[in-house]
Amino acid sequence: MKSKTFTFCSIALLALRIASSVRAQSLHSPINPTALTTQFTEAITLQSPSLQTKQIRLWIPIPSDSPQQHISQVSIHAPVPYRITQEKLYHNRMAYLVFAQPNQKPISIEVSWVVTRHSNPQYPAQWLSALVAAQLLRPDRLVPVGGSYAALALLQTASASTPYDKVKDIFDYVTQHFEYDYTDTSPEYGQGDVAFVCSYKKGNCSDIHSVLVTLLRSLGIPAYIAFGFPLTGIPAPNPLPTEGMIGGYHCWVWANVPHKGWIPMDAADAIRWHDHGYPQWQTSFLVLSTYLAPRWICPVDETSCSHPLKRPAH
Repeated sequence: MKSKTFTFCSIALLALRIASSVRAQSLHSPINPTALTTQFTEAITLQSPSLQTKQIRLWIPIPSDSPQQHISQVSIHAPVPYRITQEKLYHNRMAYLVFAQPNQKPISIEVSWVVTRHSNPQYPAQWLSALVAAQLLRPDRLVPVGGSYAALALLQTASASTPYDKVKDIFDYVTQHFEYDYTDTSPEYGQGDVAFVCSYKKGNCSDIHSVLVTLLRSLGIPAYIAFGFPLTGIPAPNPLPTEGMIGGYHCWVWANVPHKGWIPMDAADAIRWHDHGYPQWQTSFLVLSTYLAPRWICPVDETSCSHPLKRPAH
C-alpha cells in the first residue's frame, strides 16, 4: 500500500478534524497606557488519525511583529520537534511539525505568546515593499478587480474629491448594502467569493471584506485582509474582561490611502454595531482597539489565507 501524506494548516480543516481553542489574558502595561499587552494560549487537537495515515505535516500560524504590535515569549509544546518558518512575500510566520507514523490517538499541541498591541491604528505608506504593494492591487481567484466592479466603485465615488473620501464612500457603500450572516446559512459562507457575495448580499467578515478589497483595488488603492483574534463580542462589555476564551477568528481590511498611509477599516463590525443599536458606527472606520495579534497578512480572502503558501517550504 502506498504511504499517504496529509498536509495541515491549523486554520484550515482538511483530512483530519482539528479542534482549536484560544484563551486570552490581559496583562498590565503600566509604562505605556496606550498599549495593551495580552497573553494568548492556543490548544490544538488533531483527532485520532486513521490506520492509513503514514505522515502528518502541520503548519501552525504564529503572529509576527509589525509597526502596531510586538510578539514575545512564543512557546510551543508538542510531542515532536518543530521549527519556525516564514514565507518570503508577506513574512507570515508558522511553526512546522511532522508526525511520522502517528498512532491512532488524538494529538495535542499548545502554543502561547505575549503580544503588546499599540493604539495607533495607522501604518506608514512605506510599511510594505513596492513588490507587495503591487501584489495588493491584483485580482485573485475569488477577488476580481476591474470590469463591472470598477464601474461600481467609480459610481459610488463620483462626488469624492480626495482619495480618502473615495475610501470612505466605498466603506459606506459596503456597510449600507450588505448584511452580516449571523446564522451561517450562506451556501458560500466565509469563502470570500466576491461575485457570489455581491449577488447574495450577505456574509461573514471574510465575505464582506473581500468585497471591500475588490472595490478598493478597482480604484487603484492597495488593500489586504488581516486575520486576528477578537477579544470581545459586539456590543463590547464595559469594562472589557481581563481574560476569557476566544471562539473564532476575525478579519478586517487595511488600505494604503494616498497622503494618509495604511488605514484599518472594519465594515463587518460596522454592520454588526448598527444591528445592535449603534447606527453611528455604521459609517465610521473602527479603531481596532479590541483586536489583537493578526496572524496573517492575507492578500485577499480566507480561501487564499487558509493555504497562503499552497505547499510551504519545509
